[in-house]
Amino acid sequence: PDEFGGRWNSVSAADVEKFEAETKFRLPKDYVDFITTYGTFTIWTDGFERLFAKAAFTSGKTTHAEIGTIAGPLAMLEWRKTYLSDDRGPRIPADCAPLTFDSSYGHAMIVLSEQDYGKILYLKVKAKPFGSIGYGWDLVATIAGNFHDFISGLGAKKTLARPVIRRPQTG
Repeated sequence: PDEFGGRWNSVSAADVEKFEAETKFRLPKDYVDFITTYGTFTIWTDGFERLFAKAAFTSGKTTHAEIGTIAGPLAMLEWRKTYLSDDRGPRIPADCAPLTFDSSYGHAMIVLSEQDYGKILYLKVKAKPFGSIGYGWDLVATIAGNFHDFISGLGAKKTLARPVIRRPQTG
């Protein structure tokens, strides 16, 4: 956790319970275990580089999603309420909770519905209803199958861009 920077706030079981009571969604155990242990924080490396996650769209294109913070349940609840109650219509999928926030309204989001439960998605939120023309699922990318894999996959942009070199097995 030291490589992620200082903790902003601790997170209690009551924070988790409040999120779950207000949304009627259960938060994934790997997220809850992590956030109640380490709290909420801004992410940076020893060299103060920004960290990213690799995100893949269904089209096959990929992007580097900036991961600026790891939010606790209360911040996710506040962001979620704002995006779902916007007077223009819901600006994120209703079964997601924003987990991170970057400098251009890009969010890694946790899927909370039974289908794809715990999966981490990425979306740059626009100022119009999600699902409207030009702003739908084709703009949502997958980062990881669960929170643990999401955290494990964070890195500097130059590290994420390195190709994986597989050596042939001998013997």
